[in-house]
Amino acid sequence: MKAPAAIDQDFLDASGILENEAIHLWNVTNGNRFSTYAIAAERGSRIISVNGAAAHCASVGDILIIASFVTMSDEEARSWRPKVAYFEGDNEMKRQAKAIPVQVA
Repeated sequence: MKAPAAIDQDFLDASGILENEAIHLWNVTNGNRFSTYAIAAERGSRIISVNGAAAHCASVGDILIIASFVTMSDEEARSWRPKVAYFEGDNEMKRQAKAIPVQVA
């Protein structure tokens, strides 16, 4: 893994990502995909800062999808719902959801 990504503590809370948890970042703007781990940035700062070598994979203004994964039993998986947070260009949280919309071609 590369150097950590600093993420506003409010964003971590909203998405259920824990500090030091492995995360995957998918850069919608340039197609880069990389893994690192999350560290907490100041609550309310709206910071999402990709650091170290990973900084070469993203630039200010890029659209990022940040994801984490969990291992669970079949029984747990049947009732599990994701925590999804959507943001505007200025990193303002727009809304939260417990499902991922399905896209139809």
